[in-house]
Amino acid sequence: MNKAQLIDAVSKRMKRADAETAVECVLDAILRAVVEGERVAVTGFGSFEVRHLGARLARNPQTGEPVRVPPTNRVRFNPGANFTELVNGKPLPPFNQSAVGKAPKGSKTNGKKKKGN
Repeated sequence: MNKAQLIDAVSKRMKRADAETAVECVLDAILRAVVEGERVAVTGFGSFEVRHLGARLARNPQTGEPVRVPPTNRVRFNPGANFTELVNGKPLPPFNQSAVGKAPKGSKTNGKKKKGN
């Protein structure tokens, strides 16, 4: 599934223009948070985070000579338990119900109570 197909799938539940905006906004928010070094965890789906790979020595497969590989960052996606269960055969819910679970209570505030409450 590519981005246009994702928008088409979302547009089955909402207006096409709203679906396009929603997909663009969600992907942009995830990308910006991960670029800033934040971990993005979506309950029932999975998490995205940056992993730092240090400099290392590798080998050129043609010559066998050692080659220095500079340090780099990689994005890692770790699927949630529910996602993994669905991929391994757990039945999907009906189309009118979300396959992604709801966020746990208090997750919006990272478990911290708001001031004045």
